[in-house]
Amino acid sequence: MIGTIQELGTSKSGKKTAKISGVGYFIDDKVDTSQWAIGKMVDFDFTLSGDKGQYKWIKTWGFAPTGTSAQAPTNGQAHTIDAAYLPFISNTVAHAIAHGLIKEPQQIRAWVQNIRAALEFADGD
Repeated sequence: MIGTIQELGTSKSGKKTAKISGVGYFIDDKVDTSQWAIGKMVDFDFTLSGDKGQYKWIKTWGFAPTGTSAQAPTNGQAHTIDAAYLPFISNTVAHAIAHGLIKEPQQIRAWVQNIRAALEFADGD
């Protein structure tokens, strides 16, 4: 799976954690994340654990090649966003926030989805 690192942290139990493209993951102790940084795009594999498979553990990773697409999970389904569009989407959302059009964090997803749909329509996809 390919995604953009949004947050890095540590759980209450001391395990490394990351938020990648809006989804929280635990990171296996054997995984070296010393080169990870917010905004970097990574290609990673994860496994599920827990009684209900509620914990996602990153087991392997590498930096995503330049020009690859990030997968933004939405309601359990992954949608691909061309990496070239990410700055445009980010800037549009930032301006909407600055102008008071987005007031709650929950509104951001709808804006991103609508911008993406408009870009696909403009590209003829």
